[in-house]
Amino acid sequence: PSCAAVLRKSTAAPPTPRTMEPLNAMIKSGDYKLLLDAVKGFRNGFVYGCKVRAPHALVMTLLWSRGPPMQMATKIFNATKQHGMNLAKFAFVFKLLYGVLGKVTGGSAAWHSVVLGALCGFLFWGDNSPVNVQVNMYILSRILSGFAFLWMQQTATQLPPAVFRLYAAVMWACVMFLFYHHTGVLQTSLQSSMTYIYRESDKYSSVRDLIVYNK
Repeated sequence: PSCAAVLRKSTAAPPTPRTMEPLNAMIKSGDYKLLLDAVKGFRNGFVYGCKVRAPHALVMTLLWSRGPPMQMATKIFNATKQHGMNLAKFAFVFKLLYGVLGKVTGGSAAWHSVVLGALCGFLFWGDNSPVNVQVNMYILSRILSGFAFLWMQQTATQLPPAVFRLYAAVMWACVMFLFYHHTGVLQTSLQSSMTYIYRESDKYSSVRDLIVYNK
């Protein structure tokens, strides 16, 4: 055979095992699409949550936590697991019920996403844990921004560039006030980072701990 034929054969996808053929046939039939959509949502939610949380938890733990290596590794694992499982369970239940509601009512409607989002948020993001607090705060900032842009689209409003500078000024005025006068109300990771920058920068006694390392 020619070199091209050999190359095509070597790079071709491996044959599907016979044991998988019934499953693949079931998937391709479309008869179980509603359930399989939810299963794939679970899978993607878990993978994405782990991808996002693992490096973040690793960096934050190494920067701000002290303790035995096993304790720090357990902390990283637990945060990653919680984030991944919360997203996975949310996606599975939301997509499954969203599909069921669509079939029952004859199509999707805006209230479906609102009601199911509230239900799944209550069930899976309602515990007051550091991971859930951070995710909910992340979502809050994004939805406020999203609603602002939605209002601009629907009213055909164009804001001048100076508006963003005013927005930044208000945000930083608020966070600096809270940090210096009501530190305890801020989220813990924000407290840690701002303490490192603005409080611990007051502590030094030589060139070495002024420039080289933090005292």
